[in-house]
Amino acid sequence: MRSILLKETVKYMLFRIRELVPSLYPFLSQCYRQSSNLFFDDKIIISQVGAQQGDPAGSLLFSLSIHPIVTSLKSKLNLWYLDDGSICDKPDIVLSDFEKIIFEASKIGLKVNPSKCELYFCGEPNLELLRRFQTIAPGILVKSKNDLELLGSPIFDDSVITFTSKKFEKIETMITRLQDVKAHFAYYLLKNCLTIPKLSYLIRTAPLWKFPCLLQNIDTKIKIVLEKTLNVELNDLQWTQASLPVNNGGLGIRKLQDLSLPAFLASSFGVKSLVSTIINITDYETNLPNLKNALDCWERLNPEKYPIILEKQKQWNEINVERIVSSLVFSSEIDKFRFALLQNPFSGAWLNAVPCPNLGTFLNNETVRTCIGLRLGSKLCRPHKCICGDDVDSS
Repeated sequence: MRSILLKETVKYMLFRIRELVPSLYPFLSQCYRQSSNLFFDDKIIISQVGAQQGDPAGSLLFSLSIHPIVTSLKSKLNLWYLDDGSICDKPDIVLSDFEKIIFEASKIGLKVNPSKCELYFCGEPNLELLRRFQTIAPGILVKSKNDLELLGSPIFDDSVITFTSKKFEKIETMITRLQDVKAHFAYYLLKNCLTIPKLSYLIRTAPLWKFPCLLQNIDTKIKIVLEKTLNVELNDLQWTQASLPVNNGGLGIRKLQDLSLPAFLASSFGVKSLVSTIINITDYETNLPNLKNALDCWERLNPEKYPIILEKQKQWNEINVERIVSSLVFSSEIDKFRFALLQNPFSGAWLNAVPCPNLGTFLNNETVRTCIGLRLGSKLCRPHKCICGDDVDSS
């Protein structure tokens, strides 16, 4: 929704605040009873459209303003997050509620943006009702199972692969450009900003663990970028080690294959009570989609091992990391000894430091390449004889 009138919107907004949160009314009345001036070059633009952009109380003001409309709807499923609402029921009831939203919102200076509204039919679309929806909201988008999403996450399994692939395409565009950046900067951005951090919400809200081929494909692309960025070649064992957390001897470039299941389980248990409250049944009766299958998958990977606090992703992840570490098989005593030394909590402190030349924490490309190679046991040079007479191996 967007505000279209000053007097009605602000007047009603302040009325709701005075009615429901009287302690905030004096301050907000002082902020909104008169228009503010926005200065653009030599022009003055009067700010007179609802809550001001950037106002910390803006979300509260908007939500309180539309709350009476929301509570008056008849649809059985009636969920709202600020101005993003989802209603679900029989088509004629949803249509009636939608008409009511448009009409009642206009009374307080709000207008529904049809191009941002989406319609999904559970089953075959009713063409007559569809026409009526399109009449009151020209440009409304009709969704199918293959592209239905809510709050930035796919709803059905049919849309997971398409949605995730499109999202990673944007991430891939960014990470492939890291080759033009200094290696230390590139590694830090890859680890802390541009891979898992960009996908953490998705793996917590969608069952990506059900699509191993998709996850493997994404992980492979991340591995290729890491190799090119650091100028280090990684075999399967070294890539597995690199994907471990820094405290466990890795580089912290986590695999989606390793994180998707723990993230989904922690998120599911974290919201179970809230879902029970929303649909008004007990926690015991609540069956979240894919949760049982996720637990079965976890049991196959980590038999009889569960975290103390089921809502904590860190505890699920720690169990998973222990399994991965125990599965590593090193071919030489040197590699075993090297990995054992990396379990020292401070051995990877430099990997967590912010690369800053002014603070002396920035390493040049060759230093980063050498340190990473020594940490993972990867090839750094061709075997040769040193000038001192000793043989030098590739690592």
